[in-house]
Amino acid sequence: MLLAMVSSIYALTPKILFYGYVEEGNIERMFAKNETPPKLNNVQVTVTQGNEEIKVLKNRKTGFYSVILETGISYQVKFEKEGFITKIFEIDGSTIPDGDFDEAFKMFTDITLFPRTNAEEEHTLWSSPVAKCSFQHETKRLIWDMRYARIAFDHFLRVAGVKDNFTVN
Repeated sequence: MLLAMVSSIYALTPKILFYGYVEEGNIERMFAKNETPPKLNNVQVTVTQGNEEIKVLKNRKTGFYSVILETGISYQVKFEKEGFITKIFEIDGSTIPDGDFDEAFKMFTDITLFPRTNAEEEHTLWSSPVAKCSFQHETKRLIWDMRYARIAFDHFLRVAGVKDNFTVN
């Protein structure tokens, strides 16, 4: 019994590590090959759970950001910088089962913020997430919903005035 109690004290709940770089987007050059966009610093990263703001931080001068999240909870992570279109990401950790995982759930994701365009429908770009991920029991990983991301990206292209849709259905 003592061994079980000690083991439960040292058992670590897995975490979600959401991290990467924030880059400045350019609509005219976003499909150019071998071009490295400049990094953005001083981007505000806000984590919410439901309607409650639980964490606010700024990314580093190098553009790097990292957020550690608890499992068992759904989050929205918002990236904002004055003069740029805000992006929201939804990370659903609510269905991650209790159990032993060898390491944190790592979500390396570079974020591209585009300058504001003052397009009539621009507000629709930050009214809902641009990407969503959830736990997949088969693979035991957090996986991005690529179908949702394609729809959000096509919407961005339409609002930004890009004539052709570049995503595949």
